[in-house]
Amino acid sequence: MSEQNSATVLQGEIISQNPAAGASVAPGSAVALVVSSGPESVTVPSVVGQTQTAAADALKQVGLTVGTITRENSATVPAGTVISQNPAA
Repeated sequence: MSEQNSATVLQGEIISQNPAAGASVAPGSAVALVVSSGPESVTVPSVVGQTQTAAADALKQVGLTVGTITRENSATVPAGTVISQNPAA
């Protein structure tokens, strides 16, 4: 049995087997299984200090999407600039 990342097969479910289903084999033969370990992890980039558009582009480049956006007033940071993120980079 081996594991493989998959974006389409849930973690713990079988991706493939060898020999294939329906094949004739001798009793006691081994069946090799490939089990999904779920989607591959990515590292969250730091987007603090970037504009909202640039931050969204940076997240998209690594396969992430923008979640909840909370707007806060700041006397020191220009409007539309990311001042914090969760999860942190």
